[in-house]
Amino acid sequence: MAVGLWETSLVIHARQSGMRLDDFLMLGRQSLALTPAMLEHLFTCYGTDLRGVDWNAKKWAEPLFEKIGAVQVDSLDYSDYEGASYIHDMNQPWPDGKPPRQFDAVFDGGTLEHVFNLPQALLNAMSLVKPGGCLLSVSPVDGWLGHGFYQPQPELFFRFLTPERGFRLRGVWLAEFGPAPAKSRLYHIKDPAQSGCRPLVPARRPLAMLVFAEKTSEVFDSPAWPGQSNYTAMWQQATVDQAKGKGAVSLKKALLACVPEVVSRPLKSWLIRRKHARLARASWEQVARLDTATALDSSAP
Repeated sequence: MAVGLWETSLVIHARQSGMRLDDFLMLGRQSLALTPAMLEHLFTCYGTDLRGVDWNAKKWAEPLFEKIGAVQVDSLDYSDYEGASYIHDMNQPWPDGKPPRQFDAVFDGGTLEHVFNLPQALLNAMSLVKPGGCLLSVSPVDGWLGHGFYQPQPELFFRFLTPERGFRLRGVWLAEFGPAPAKSRLYHIKDPAQSGCRPLVPARRPLAMLVFAEKTSEVFDSPAWPGQSNYTAMWQQATVDQAKGKGAVSLKKALLACVPEVVSRPLKSWLIRRKHARLARASWEQVARLDTATALDSSAP
């Protein structure tokens, strides 16, 4: 696990958005992978000058986060082989039902996707955040086959980091790993429950997902496990239709049932392809591509 361009961008953005980073926790002790080109790009985008230091020679990321604004930087890991401050198996709940302590900022720089019991790991991470603090997460989302157990999707965080669980999402972005920082595209992702479309981004290169969430309150009784928004909407609509006594068979399906199979099979295939193409176009319209010069923009929709 290493802190590069997008991980550093997310932490700087949280700081510039008014979040306190004083008590800072890394999930897994993070190393550094910053190039001079990345440092120049960070200065151009955020005005944060990290240049003039060979960060990679320092190996661990504590000095970087302190430079950005953290006062005390700790780490939590499965074992102490890299000198983590706290030891815990994130597959499991906390032994006494509560975390060892809480922090102003909890940073997941690519740890959660390596934990098999992802829902429990996410609940643990959320419980580590002080009310008024933030959870920052960077995880692979496309093009990282074999990297971890999971490539989490935006829907996971939109459905999990909710007011019912004491959180408010401040932003979700997809970030490209381009040939150079200035050529790496950045996309602001909207909640599918609000846009009505899944965020389908045509990826040319591997993508990471950046998540910035603020903890607004402490919730001790977790609500039920969430459902994916588009299916939840379909289930709710089906319940409404049944209550109104609407027929379950559409006119299109009724007409297809009257057509010989030699005609209906390719016709069904064509209709499905057309539907998927329409959904892809509608989804793409809901994804806001950001100019790399603006980087993680608080004003993005």
